[in-house]
Amino acid sequence: MNWHETIEHIRTRPEYASLVEEAYLGDDVVANITRYSKSEEFSEVLKAIRKHSPNCKRILDIGSGNGISALSFALSGYEVVALEPDTSDTIGAGAIRKAIDSFGLTNASVVEDFAENHTTNSPYDLVFARQALHHANDLKRFISNCTQHLRTGGTFFTIRDHVISKQEDLQQFLDEHPLHGFYGGENAYTRDQYEGGFRSAGLHMLEILGPMSSAINYAPRTTQEVNKDIKEILKSKKMGWLSHSSLAINWLKKRLDSRNEYPGRLFSYIARKHA
Repeated sequence: MNWHETIEHIRTRPEYASLVEEAYLGDDVVANITRYSKSEEFSEVLKAIRKHSPNCKRILDIGSGNGISALSFALSGYEVVALEPDTSDTIGAGAIRKAIDSFGLTNASVVEDFAENHTTNSPYDLVFARQALHHANDLKRFISNCTQHLRTGGTFFTIRDHVISKQEDLQQFLDEHPLHGFYGGENAYTRDQYEGGFRSAGLHMLEILGPMSSAINYAPRTTQEVNKDIKEILKSKKMGWLSHSSLAINWLKKRLDSRNEYPGRLFSYIARKHA
């Protein structure tokens, strides 16, 4: 199966219903985009953009899939180009075009291409990749080419990327991934490999978000749900009133972020292009 055939298949299987819902893979693309645009994950993405790229107007959305992030940006007022190599109406460029028409958007367009091949004469303020970077066959080339699309001072956001602690963990991650067995397109890299790719492209790291750092990574779980679990852990350590303090909660989140508990945990990276 290819990617869009895999999605069509799992939409018919009850055991994948939760995954389809949580990953915004349902057949109603407009509903997927509307729901994502109102999610805590996207709210946190917008906060990060306002923090690190306050003058951002123009965004290149890499590996757009069915357009949930690209068109959520467009609905938020940004000018967006969605880059998506899959041409299908199921989960690719065709689905994005239909959604653009449904929303009546004039500030969004689609280019059918891979990030490694795409060229532009008009640099972007922000290059954004949601769950796309880890699919790269050549990580350094992928990051380098994305960097070329940025203006000087522009920012590169790559979110929800799978991390492994060592190369030997990759097979375990692939074996446990619910969709890899269907289409064979999943991948993961170590933190050193991701961060080395950013350095090699001349990017300056602004922020690294670990699995517990932000709803950007732990969505679809909410901050309220995660904090509740954190408080229970703190209570079990007999920390008394500290188990309810934001200081203790954030301390434990950082501790958990530093642990190498399972292959494929999600990290997000924010970097800036210098001259």
